[in-house]
Amino acid sequence: MSHTVFASLRLSIGRFWLGLRRFAALLGLTALVVGAWVLLLHMLLPAPTSVTVITARTEHVSFTVANPDLAAFRIGGVRLHTEGEPGACFDGFVLPAAGSIVTYLRRTERELLIEIARVEAPAGRLRRRSGGSTPLGPATVLALDGKCGEAGSIRLPIRGPARIGEEPTGITFDGGEEDTPGLLLEGKVQVFGRGVSLSWLPWSRPVLYDAGSLPLAAGSRVVDLTASARAMVPWAGLVTVDHLQSGFALDLTTEAARLGVYLAGGRPEPQEIQVSSLDQLFKDPNLLALQIYTAVVIALLSLLANAATIFDSNAERGPAWDHPDPLSPHRSSSSVSAPQPAPSPSVSTSAGTASPRATSSQARTVAATSPHPGTSLNEAAGSQPPPA
Repeated sequence: MSHTVFASLRLSIGRFWLGLRRFAALLGLTALVVGAWVLLLHMLLPAPTSVTVITARTEHVSFTVANPDLAAFRIGGVRLHTEGEPGACFDGFVLPAAGSIVTYLRRTERELLIEIARVEAPAGRLRRRSGGSTPLGPATVLALDGKCGEAGSIRLPIRGPARIGEEPTGITFDGGEEDTPGLLLEGKVQVFGRGVSLSWLPWSRPVLYDAGSLPLAAGSRVVDLTASARAMVPWAGLVTVDHLQSGFALDLTTEAARLGVYLAGGRPEPQEIQVSSLDQLFKDPNLLALQIYTAVVIALLSLLANAATIFDSNAERGPAWDHPDPLSPHRSSSSVSAPQPAPSPSVSTSAGTASPRATSSQARTVAATSPHPGTSLNEAAGSQPPPA
């Protein structure tokens, strides 16, 4: 009894370990297939591209003019300053030249400074509403001045790679006047990935997917980290002046591949913001649809292969009753020899009565030479030819 229980327990443990090994092998194979699929997509897919939206309230923003036509703006109620000397009031249009650096600065409710600078003059042109055009020098400043009239509603464009916020420093005095940096007061960076265009798939379409967001604390800075000026992607945005609040309301959009954020009180190097390959693989709706359809097709093919294997195995074995198991306890009674009566102690022959020893020897000989193990002794003896 104990031997039977031990054998059954040993068999159960063996089956458990066999199933565990099969599960581990299946898990490893699945991880290998998924890893190969991800690596293949990573190698074949283009680098992810992004669209970044920045909303902030800032005292400072500057940009390098990439499109002079779209960077032009109208301004009134300001005084023109050239080489540090105050000039006449100005009301008209400002047309900065390509490559000029335009800076907007507003640290108090009554202050507004617009600086247009370029290494090689002219930095652009001024076109007055009254008529006439004036070239801009290498550094020109337009300052809000109440004596020049009402400025009205002010909306200033951004058309080029921008810098938002200045590095926080202590208060300095330039010529006896207080000089403080223009800080980014608050803001948020929202990053969207651009979906991969798969023209050969019917469900592929131009989409944007949410890749994450980052709040900007006061004193942070946002810059374009693109090394080459030729590779810089123009930024497009608008600066709105609220006369009841300091700073500007900034709304900005860019497709810069490498965007850097200097966090206030953080590390001195910028923190790069970009869409990673994992974001592209697991958040792009076009790629998600492709992966789901591929997984469904693979699962269906696996089920069909398993069904075909089972069908072929059953076809080779045939019906269970065509091949009875000789060890099965439920085999047919026709395959088992019926019990035969015990042989008589003596066998009668023409030579007379044989002794018990001869009878036993004859029985063994008949059993050994009988082609059917289930044949009885009398039948085997009766099947022998009569003696001569």
